[in-house]
Amino acid sequence: MWLVGVLAGVRCGVVLAGELVVPEECATECVLRLGAVSVDVEGHAVRTRGYNGGVPGPIIRARAGERLRILVVNELNDDDNEQRGHNEITLPNVTNLHTHGLHYEYDIPASHMGGTHWYHPHHHGSVSLQAGGGAAGLLIVADEAGAVPPEVERMVEVPILLTYVDPVVYEFQGYFNRAFFKSAPPDGFLLTNSQVAPRLTVEIGTWYRARLCVNDADGVAVTLSMTQDTTGCEMHLLAKDGVYLPQAPREVVQLPMYAGARADVALRCAANGTASLGAAIDGRDFVALELVVPPAASDPAPDIPQFLVNRPCYLSDTRDAAVEPDVRLAFDVGDWDESFPEDHTYVGTLPSGSLVEVVTSPQTHPLHIHINHFQLTDVQAADANYWQDGDWADTLRAEAESATLRFYTNDFVGEMVVHCHNLVHEDEGMMQVFWIQGDASSYDPRCNFTPGFNYTRANSTSRIGLSLCCDNNNNSSSYPAWLLPFLIAVVVLLLAAGYIALRRRRRRRRRAAARRLDNDDKTPAVVKGDDDDDDDKTTFAGPAS
Repeated sequence: MWLVGVLAGVRCGVVLAGELVVPEECATECVLRLGAVSVDVEGHAVRTRGYNGGVPGPIIRARAGERLRILVVNELNDDDNEQRGHNEITLPNVTNLHTHGLHYEYDIPASHMGGTHWYHPHHHGSVSLQAGGGAAGLLIVADEAGAVPPEVERMVEVPILLTYVDPVVYEFQGYFNRAFFKSAPPDGFLLTNSQVAPRLTVEIGTWYRARLCVNDADGVAVTLSMTQDTTGCEMHLLAKDGVYLPQAPREVVQLPMYAGARADVALRCAANGTASLGAAIDGRDFVALELVVPPAASDPAPDIPQFLVNRPCYLSDTRDAAVEPDVRLAFDVGDWDESFPEDHTYVGTLPSGSLVEVVTSPQTHPLHIHINHFQLTDVQAADANYWQDGDWADTLRAEAESATLRFYTNDFVGEMVVHCHNLVHEDEGMMQVFWIQGDASSYDPRCNFTPGFNYTRANSTSRIGLSLCCDNNNNSSSYPAWLLPFLIAVVVLLLAAGYIALRRRRRRRRRAAARRLDNDDKTPAVVKGDDDDDDDKTTFAGPAS
């Protein structure tokens, strides 16, 4: 949904001074042209890399069950593509594409949950210069009709990609030449979409859905919070990393984010005035967004009810799994032994159809796992409100001080990349590859019904719409898939047996009644034998003729 009111002019090519500019959109078939672009930073034209002539790239819209076709055209020249020594960074202008939240297949599964994702180049050795310089964009999978409450469906959408261009990117560029970032502020800069500290005009009491994503090359913490607030603005977390919370919304006062992290946040301001969405980054305070709330007499929108979404099977709750994890791993940060193996090696092999459990302390290195979202259990974090057991993510940093991660290897086989989302570290080799071996198939035996997209009000036992994949309260059933049809069959057999027994009993009663009626029509004559006769007899004589 496009912003209304003050942003209406953006679609017509008229950018109101200072107002937040929303990137162009594409769907189903998109063309991404990577080239040299210029962005305005504090009055200076800064040359960097971007898609389709700007920063960020277009918003890609997709739907579950659709095929998404993306053509990537590299319009960068060869100026920086100089060959260097063995195992040094080379070819910074070579590119490819990686999408957070989707998979290598761009046939989006029909069961894919709606959510906020992003895309960026992922060619080893050039990621920090390209993505870290702004070559990235939002990729939004739409919610299916009825997937969330009307209060959420009706929200005005505000897509925001925060790009912190860190000075480390300048240093990395210096290995080649300074054709890029020559006039950039020496301490780095923060872009909100394509602007520095843009303004967003909002209506009193109206809910806005901010789809937030952080892009940063150095993996630093980016903590967002309301500052200088005279409007009583509130923030309620709906989803993280493209997956709805186990129960939403969750009121928060800050968003401890980092490179690769996404957050869907419901915003509402209670009074006219101004507020700032501040960003604390590496000891510096930035303004990500200025909120302006003009006076109005409109009634405030009602509060968002607590709700639970019906989850597709690949996001069924692992905490209540009927089986123990098949594979247990530990991810830790250590020293490199400076070896350069010649063979293409895998750090480990995971069988398909497995429940994998990982214990990790990510420190300041954002841990990112390709392909499979993971669920957090036993999480320890300074902000226990933002981080809770049961939340899903695909990237994790030190703000979650330690956690146990669980995920399924149920749908995709082959390579699963695990790396640090500090893009400089990634380019320097902080990356490993697992091999998922076996047949791609649906693993979870407790979740084999048609996935439902509808929501359930919290504390409600009613089921709405399609057949559910998971239980309303626990988000997954703890019973095996065969149990329900087995119980139904048993009940049917018992009912059939009871019906047959009842019919037989009724027939016996009718026969007994018929015999009694027949006997009532006869005159009995009883002749008893002598008392001394050992063969006492009873004789029935017929009626007298």
